[in-house]
Amino acid sequence: MARITWFFRRFGWGLCRCYHLSLKRVLVVALLTAVNMFVWNSWMPDQSPPSPSFLRHLPAPARYDPRAPFPTPLPTPASRYAVGETISACSELLGENLVNGSRLEWLENGSRHNDSVEQLKELLQNCTALKSQHSYWRWPVTAQERHFPLAFGFKMHDAPDMMERLLRALWRPHNVYVIHVDQATPSEVFRTVQDLVNCFDNVLLTDTRIDVAYGSVLSLQADIECVKVALRSPVPWRYYLSVSGHEFPLRTNLEMVQILTLLNGTNDVENYRPSGLFASHLSKTAFVKGKLTYLRSEQRAPFKHADVMQRKGSAYFAATREFLAWVLPSPVCQDYLLWLNKTWAADEMFWATANYLPGAPGGVRVDVTHSQESFLSRAMAWEWDRYKCQGRYVRRVCVFGARDLRWLLSRPELIANKFDNSGTPLVLDCLERALEERAERGYLEVLGATRGGVGVGAGLGVPAPMLSTLNWTYYKALPHLRGQGVGGGG
Repeated sequence: MARITWFFRRFGWGLCRCYHLSLKRVLVVALLTAVNMFVWNSWMPDQSPPSPSFLRHLPAPARYDPRAPFPTPLPTPASRYAVGETISACSELLGENLVNGSRLEWLENGSRHNDSVEQLKELLQNCTALKSQHSYWRWPVTAQERHFPLAFGFKMHDAPDMMERLLRALWRPHNVYVIHVDQATPSEVFRTVQDLVNCFDNVLLTDTRIDVAYGSVLSLQADIECVKVALRSPVPWRYYLSVSGHEFPLRTNLEMVQILTLLNGTNDVENYRPSGLFASHLSKTAFVKGKLTYLRSEQRAPFKHADVMQRKGSAYFAATREFLAWVLPSPVCQDYLLWLNKTWAADEMFWATANYLPGAPGGVRVDVTHSQESFLSRAMAWEWDRYKCQGRYVRRVCVFGARDLRWLLSRPELIANKFDNSGTPLVLDCLERALEERAERGYLEVLGATRGGVGVGAGLGVPAPMLSTLNWTYYKALPHLRGQGVGGGG
């Protein structure tokens, strides 16, 4: 106090005389200011926004599994995402009242949205920033996931931003991912994908790029290129899932592992006997013009292996490593691939027929169809399906929109086809947010079961449909599990 008094006697009198103030008045004002600042800082509530639920419920780093073979990830900042706004918009979409056109447009414009292609290019200059800002590794790998690695093969021709969004939704450090980029894709898009691949050790490009034409054998050849690279990978993956660049997962990686484990080595390949108009197409010659495949009226010789029962299915599938390692060198499959070279929709015939062959590892000689809702790999909505698309139809299949969200969240399949990131991003925002919440909950449930006493992140404020649990009644009733012809038996 003596020093303060000396300071004001030495220097304060001049200031006080300049401003006609007494020293006592100056001291009183200073004291009141200090008291006011103390009271404000001590009693005013914190005005900062609350943390998102998936950050609030994070367990302490000390509770992570120390046996994990990878470094323990740290929670990534979510400030880039308007999490609260996204949940609010998703809640409104899932409400009882139908959202009208103008309100839906407003919600679309205010949703969280993905990075643009230009923003993605800029972010790819720093792989660490990409992984952090896009939350590639928020949750550690559970023991069940670690012992059941997966392989994914992507076919893409445009929209690298959509491809990156798909990859981050599926990416785990112990899986393997192979990307085929259409040969006709602009070089700028291909370079962006190359930069993305260079950020990860377990993401690879195919050795050969095919100029894919819709409905031709070229699409099947692109699939085979992905399978070849996956089989050469040192990752001991158990199942391979084929994916298009305009799809999005409905299940987390842990949920996929749990479902595929139930299949017990059985392939999920749609297959049924072709009939009607499509059966007649098999006897005609197909040719490629541009990006499309056309049929000629001229007849062609039947497949030389008359004992092979040809089957039709989807171009997408989930198959075991043993099946794919058996298919590629199989003489019968090689002959069939050569015969399909001039056939329409070869990719819808090859996998279905190979899966039905006697002795095919994981093959099941029963019908697995989309129409009977027994095809596990894909949720799709065709023009003739009971469910009517709320987005728009392209080539008779639904491109999902925001109003399809409730239906998508109710589906038990692994992946949904298809989406347009530029047209209706809100449905993807909501699906991505749902996956994040369920991934958090799934990991914390596993941690709670193994460690005990760890709370489950319930996704505070997230609508219940976005936290839906697995429908084990559906999965256990699949024809794959009936035991009829498992392993290619008759």
